[in-house]
Amino acid sequence: TINSKDGELIVKRDDKITICNSLYDKIGWNFNLMLNNIPKNLNNGDIQSILPKNYAKKIIYNCNSNNNSKTDWSYDYGIIIPCFNRLDYLMECFESLNLSIKNYSDKILLVIIDESATKDNGTTVNETENFIINFNFCCDNIKIIKNAHGNMFESLLIGADMIFEKCKYLMNLDSDTIHDLDWINIIQNTYDIVIKERKNDSVILTGYDSCKHPIDKSYEFYNTKKLIGGCHIFFSSRTYEKYLRYVIISNKWDTNFCKIINDNNGIIACVKKSVIFHTGIISSVRNEINLDISN
Repeated sequence: TINSKDGELIVKRDDKITICNSLYDKIGWNFNLMLNNIPKNLNNGDIQSILPKNYAKKIIYNCNSNNNSKTDWSYDYGIIIPCFNRLDYLMECFESLNLSIKNYSDKILLVIIDESATKDNGTTVNETENFIINFNFCCDNIKIIKNAHGNMFESLLIGADMIFEKCKYLMNLDSDTIHDLDWINIIQNTYDIVIKERKNDSVILTGYDSCKHPIDKSYEFYNTKKLIGGCHIFFSSRTYEKYLRYVIISNKWDTNFCKIINDNNGIIACVKKSVIFHTGIISSVRNEINLDISN
């Protein structure tokens, strides 16, 4: 149920409650904020008028559009990046991303969600916030600064629910990743090949070939896997609406993605050679050194 005007909770659908393998699979979930989409007639800065009043002590939305005459809010790609401090990694990520998307800038809607104040009390929290707010992306973007409800899976859900009706494809990126210059073209081409060859449109694809997750089968232009990591996952908005949004309920969200796609006879695919690279040496979830290394 959704009623963003009055700040009511969104509650996990009962008919989807058994498909996830998280700690919450018996009780469902709820959050204090959820939006289906950004209204077409939303003016810059007015997004707070449709948010629950008491969502967080501080929440800042910067809605930047490089094309103020755009009325259809239609994009090919929606990219969601949850951030939590680690300014040095974040600077590398943003610089790399901006360089690699400049040829696609009119096709991308970017959502940056800063959780730094919810994760750390370190001296770089304000620096991270200022860096995010002031960074000049070459594409349309929404910047969210939070200091409550600091879960990565919640941020992914908030971001994807905001934009999935506006974007043909969605993807997430970790804030400690860097990217090949041609990564979007490679991802799109690989995805199209998987759809055509496998005649299946329930596909999740990663541009990050993690050594942690072995290859199931190898094809000419892609590999299939049973599991992929959460550094980067690419999927259609239809797949998000039909399957994925119901399982973003814990830090096992990426495992849940794989489970529901497997359970519905979909395809989990990976590029032949990584085009996304993980620069952080310590996982955001577990204190294991070099947990995520790309092939």
